[in-house]
Amino acid sequence: TPITEARSAAAWRRAAEESVALGNLPAAFGAYYLELLTRLDERGQLALDLSRTSRETAAAAPAELHGLLAELATLADGVFYGGQPATAAEVAKMAALANQVGSE
Repeated sequence: TPITEARSAAAWRRAAEESVALGNLPAAFGAYYLELLTRLDERGQLALDLSRTSRETAAAAPAELHGLLAELATLADGVFYGGQPATAAEVAKMAALANQVGSE
C-alpha cells in the first residue's frame, strides 16, 4: 500500500498496534518498519527517504546504525520483496527492532 501521508513515529506505533489487534499482520509489519525509520528521522539520526530500499537505507546510515538497519533490511526484504508472509513471528521481530530504537 502506498504511503500517502506523513506520520509521527508515535502514530505509526498506534497504527501497528491497531493492525495487530485486527489481525492485519502485513499492515502491522509495515507500520512497525515505518515507526522505526520515522523515529530515527525525528531524532536526526537518519533522513527518512521512502524512495530507498531497506538495504539502501542501511548503507546510507551512520556507522552506529549499520547493525540495526542491516537486521531490519534482512527482515523487511524477506517480507516486502521475497514473498515471505508477514507472520506473527515476523511482526514480533519487527516490533522488537522498533522497541529497541524507541528505548534508546
